[in-house]
Amino acid sequence: MKPCEYCGSWAHRSLMCSKVPQCVPIRTTNKVADIASTDRVKRDRRGVRALGCQNAHGRTSRHGADDRSHSETIAQHPRRMIHQKYWSQNLPARQAVKKALIAMVAMVKSCVQFALQKGVAVQPIRLDDPCILFALSRESAPFRREFRPQQAFPGAPCWAQFCGPAWLSVLVVETGVGQANVARTLDWLLAKPKLEGVPYQPKVLVFAGFAGALTDGLHVGDIVLADEILDEHGQRWPTTWPGELPEGRWTPTLHRGRLLSVDQLTGTAEDKRQFGKRHGAIAVEMESGVFAARCTQAGLPFACVRAISDDAATPLSPALVSLLSGGSASPWRVVRALVRQPGMLPELLRLARDTKHASVQLGLALGELLTLTLPWDL
Repeated sequence: MKPCEYCGSWAHRSLMCSKVPQCVPIRTTNKVADIASTDRVKRDRRGVRALGCQNAHGRTSRHGADDRSHSETIAQHPRRMIHQKYWSQNLPARQAVKKALIAMVAMVKSCVQFALQKGVAVQPIRLDDPCILFALSRESAPFRREFRPQQAFPGAPCWAQFCGPAWLSVLVVETGVGQANVARTLDWLLAKPKLEGVPYQPKVLVFAGFAGALTDGLHVGDIVLADEILDEHGQRWPTTWPGELPEGRWTPTLHRGRLLSVDQLTGTAEDKRQFGKRHGAIAVEMESGVFAARCTQAGLPFACVRAISDDAATPLSPALVSLLSGGSASPWRVVRALVRQPGMLPELLRLARDTKHASVQLGLALGELLTLTLPWDL
């Protein structure tokens, strides 16, 4: 038997007062499970200190003289006790998390070391934006107003700039009138020219511009999307893009059929109709033959989109045919032609009106074709 350490009463067990039930049992070990509330408890930074307990007579016994022995029974702060209790009970989980973190760090470290030692294969940068070719700046002007030029392509034999937003960037090229100019531009394009060290190879090539109608069903401003290109010698090249078009009505009006490519334009209305019947074509122009042949040889997808600038019933004078077929249609040539033949002025004004309308419709059609088919086809 030992006296109670706090009230002085004799207890049958250590630190337990048998006479006074109100006496608080205090364990001196560090594994304190509970702290009973007492009448007088003083909290300080180190924990909870029991200042005394009541004896049988209701008096409180203080132990100021026994502070040294009493300091051994100082309990830890309740919050610290809860923290220790929680982490001691979840020790396996803590160890598992620690092991997982160590393994993750080791794996990342090994990957970095392997990459530094062996090197990592990097996917090469591809420059394959679609390319749209026009013969004249008048044909491309409305399209360039919607797909604004962003960056020039240095080293090009003609005007060439990347146009449009980042998600649908296209290379716009103005080749000049005639098959010789188109062939020179295609030689440059198919040679994979480099832009800042990156070779350029278009995913699809589109030739766009004006065409003359060969049937009465086509009107100024209508769009012809060629299924097949045919030249005067009977050679044929089926187009490979865009395939099936989305269902619905197209605005402007869209026609699909055979496109005839010739060296020189046809002037009279009768000649136009005969060309259409003989070759089974719905429209005629001057550049698509060499374009289709070179694209087929290179194995690149290609398309021809044309806007009707003169219908089948509208004749063209020989002077105007010569002017348009001369490989260049600069303003100076037009002025010289007017000086020589002032009677061409009404015909030129009509042609200017019709080509302006056709160019606007062409820009709309190209925008619809690109946004509705290109992101999903290629």
